[in-house]
Amino acid sequence: MKEVDHFKYNYQNRKIMIIKKTVIILIGIIIIAGLTAGYFFFIKSPRDGWTTPLAQIGKKENTPPPATGKVDDTVNALLQEIEDETLASQEENNEANAIIDDSQTISDFGQTYNENAL
Repeated sequence: MKEVDHFKYNYQNRKIMIIKKTVIILIGIIIIAGLTAGYFFFIKSPRDGWTTPLAQIGKKENTPPPATGKVDDTVNALLQEIEDETLASQEENNEANAIIDDSQTISDFGQTYNENAL
């Protein structure tokens, strides 16, 4: 009878140790996951200060031409400004077309294959 009690005691002791190890391992995993998430969410990366805001990309400062009083200089300045606006408008249109193309490509993924459409 003592052997049975001894075996039962060892079995219960092992079961408790396995549960303790499992709990310790799970707590360790949760701590590591929390530290990793904290690192990525709360610590600033040194790259954060290096980025240029999107509003400043491609912006040129428009400095007026020196005032000479000549009509040709004024007309040339206006033509240059119109050209700059046209280029900016074309860039915006190109970006919009790229977004539309991407959107169309993404929606094409949801369609089924149709042999007759070829």
